[in-house]
Amino acid sequence: MCALNPIGPLCDLTTQRFSSECLCCLRWIFRHSDVTRKGYLTDDEVRMFQSKCFDVVLTSSDLTLIKKLILSVDPEGLNQLGDVNESGFLALNKHFLTSVNDRNPHTVWQALRSFGFDNSFKRPLPSFSASDRNLELTSDAEAFLRRLHSRHASSSAIPSLSVTTLNYLLEVVHDIPRHLRHPGSYVHVTTDGLTVEQFLLLFHLSFAFEPVETVRTLCLLGFNDDQVPCHTPRNRRSFRCLVINSNLTNRYQFISTLPSPAHPRAAEFEESAAFVTTPKLESVVLAVKEISDFNCTTSPELHPMQITRWDCVAIGFDSTDSESLRIAFEIQRAVSKIPDVATVFIGTNSFLNPETSTPLLLECSKYCEQHHLISPIRLPSPSSTPDAFDEVWSTVVQVCHSPATSCSNLRSRQLQRLVPLTVGVIVLSGAIVWWFGRSSSSKPKAAQPPVVPVAQQSAVTVGPGVDVLLAEVLDAAKSKLGRLFD
Repeated sequence: MCALNPIGPLCDLTTQRFSSECLCCLRWIFRHSDVTRKGYLTDDEVRMFQSKCFDVVLTSSDLTLIKKLILSVDPEGLNQLGDVNESGFLALNKHFLTSVNDRNPHTVWQALRSFGFDNSFKRPLPSFSASDRNLELTSDAEAFLRRLHSRHASSSAIPSLSVTTLNYLLEVVHDIPRHLRHPGSYVHVTTDGLTVEQFLLLFHLSFAFEPVETVRTLCLLGFNDDQVPCHTPRNRRSFRCLVINSNLTNRYQFISTLPSPAHPRAAEFEESAAFVTTPKLESVVLAVKEISDFNCTTSPELHPMQITRWDCVAIGFDSTDSESLRIAFEIQRAVSKIPDVATVFIGTNSFLNPETSTPLLLECSKYCEQHHLISPIRLPSPSSTPDAFDEVWSTVVQVCHSPATSCSNLRSRQLQRLVPLTVGVIVLSGAIVWWFGRSSSSKPKAAQPPVVPVAQQSAVTVGPGVDVLLAEVLDAAKSKLGRLFD
């Protein structure tokens, strides 16, 4: 029995403290059993818990004995109505592990297994491919997060979820994703807490970097286990951009220009997210990671397995520094070897000469034209209005949405597909013309018309049916070729 139900993973007998994994699981079980969401277990909820875990129906006298035991190990384990609170629930389970007379780890293990936890203190996750970069949170997951925020937010003019409340909700999660563990390092958090938009951004950002841990967190917070909280939509609403600074002195200067409220430590951000609106798209989520002081030869970020999860790589360079541009070109050539990742250049210090482009910006423009990339974006002056910076990120989102507009390797593969398609259209057109010509020649010959001198002959034309059919074939081919570059 001890081999099947060991005490060690549950509790340290020396300190008489739960392991962190066991503590999170027991808290989850208590809150999951609290059907009324009042913060304590009523008599009926205790009976349901006992029936689910041990297939036992408690009588009133059984309940009285359990409550007496709780009060003996935790005098504050019951509320004024005699209902079991979280402290009393945890104290009772610790008693079954640490008490010399009543030690019974089987009781705790049975409760854990009855609620779906395995020997590693993990519940089964819905199946999904974490390596698919097109994955994003579903509308059901967003609706669940909105309800969760509304349930626990303050009743102020702008409902906000305090960091303390967020930490309380995450007490049921052992491996908390880092973006949720330290929200103030990634999104703007006011003294009142997180608004619902910031709360959603935080989870979108967490999912972009740690999809498995974020899905597990959503399920532990109460999202339906039978549904997958992420999918690959037809029209994406979430994108990822990796910003690489080439020889730039200002750390994280791009993150600080994201369209979000000003933050006193914005220049210290390394990762963040924002809602970005473009002329062609509704508001979408853009998750951004910025790398400063980039070393093109030693950085692991250009490893294909690291880059492939990004929709776009934005390369920042100093438009007054030739060495910065040279490194930017090296970065682009390295990224171009990775399929389907778009690239865009962003020139800083371009505001020093707003009327005309600097020689380095012109050189970058020629490079972009040769490699089928969009023209470099000029970063506005720091004193510019927020709308000017919004245009920069709007362009980045458009590149993420349509990578063929600025992806040299993708354009090359499309051109490779274009050649056999064009040849096929020509061969098909020739075959149709030959078929109609053969059909016309097999018909009985009518009386020969009088011979007309060559000078009076009009241009030879094929039948009207052939003209119409050829026109339809060519229109279909043009439509097919056009869609390749959409």
